[in-house]
Amino acid sequence: MTVFSSYFSQGKELITKSTDDLGSLIENESNKEEISELIYHRFYERFLKIFFYDSTNKTEYQNSGVKEVNNAFHFEYKNGFLMMSSSCLLIESIASFISGNDKTLGNGNENYIVVFLKCEEYNNDLKIFKNQNIYKSIRNGLLHQGEIYDNYKIRRDGKLFDEQKRTINATKFVVSLKSFLDGYRNDLNDSNWDSEIWDNCRRKIRFIVKNAT
Repeated sequence: MTVFSSYFSQGKELITKSTDDLGSLIENESNKEEISELIYHRFYERFLKIFFYDSTNKTEYQNSGVKEVNNAFHFEYKNGFLMMSSSCLLIESIASFISGNDKTLGNGNENYIVVFLKCEEYNNDLKIFKNQNIYKSIRNGLLHQGEIYDNYKIRRDGKLFDEQKRTINATKFVVSLKSFLDGYRNDLNDSNWDSEIWDNCRRKIRFIVKNAT
């Protein structure tokens, strides 16, 4: 069995659906909400959930000779480079659902444009990156060299994007990306079964089912 989506419900029941399950679900309009929920969790569980983990464990640290008590997970284990790397993988993955393509588009940056244009439609804060080449400067730098190109900087404080300083707040980026997933799920739930967003979504799922066999 090839898993399409796996997550724990609010009652901590493990929900697992295979690609074959999704192939059957997309044959019937009555399954719209179940499909959109599975798509949401496919992306949230794989790429974002760890960054929303909330630990109460606090530890005393020394920072430049000054002792301070901080939340251990947030202070020691969270990392902006990892957050942005995972975000880039999610963006490229969900772009294929939005556009209905089997694989990533053209020169790579097209996938980010697809998502950021959708952010404008959803009035999501990530729309601010529409004219930034995140693919070339952030994605390629992180995934190929573990660094950032073109004088961008990754932080976990400050504004989501400071164009003058070329800084990106990775924490706010993943929060906005989760909001985008919520928006896409709601869009699917509110759209007609024969709408473009559903036609493209079903086409992508069919590709996934075919590739999994």
